[in-house]
Amino acid sequence: PKAVKICEYFFEGSGFSNRQKSEFYSKLGDCLGSISKSQQAESQEARANRLSDAVIAYLEALFLIGDTNDTDKGRSFEWLERAIANLFQVSRSDFSTYLRAIETLGQDSFDLDLDAGKVVSRTLTQVTNTSDAFALRKVRRIVRGSIGGIRRISGVKDRPGFIVLHANLEDILLGIEKRLIQLDSA
Repeated sequence: PKAVKICEYFFEGSGFSNRQKSEFYSKLGDCLGSISKSQQAESQEARANRLSDAVIAYLEALFLIGDTNDTDKGRSFEWLERAIANLFQVSRSDFSTYLRAIETLGQDSFDLDLDAGKVVSRTLTQVTNTSDAFALRKVRRIVRGSIGGIRRISGVKDRPGFIVLHANLEDILLGIEKRLIQLDSA
């Protein structure tokens, strides 16, 4: 779509401020989310990939905004939360593509906004409330893989957002283990 190409043009341009690029990353996230909703006939995997890309775009926007407390940042968090909720609804607990995409962001100089890292993991915490042991084991495998992926990011110790996400994933893994013990003993 044209809107996506326009956004990509801004990302490649050197004459644009981080603030301006942030606005276009937010716009890209919105475009990708809208495309996913409008193409219900697409496979579930394709829709999940598009929504995962939307989440990544919002995370990029938040990273570029930085430590400001303006209204754009607040709106970006709202859009991020909505995109994550849509992604989890479409993916039905198979969010490995989503977590791998977040890991790949770490390959650049990118760091997660501290609050964004909390938003990312808050939704994952909700997944652990299931009584489906099979689903929990699947989530456990994905979370373990993501923890390992984050550990492998070069310079991760200098990226507070990834440190927070790593710690939250460790807590989620512990919660999954406890829940599985409860289910196995019932």
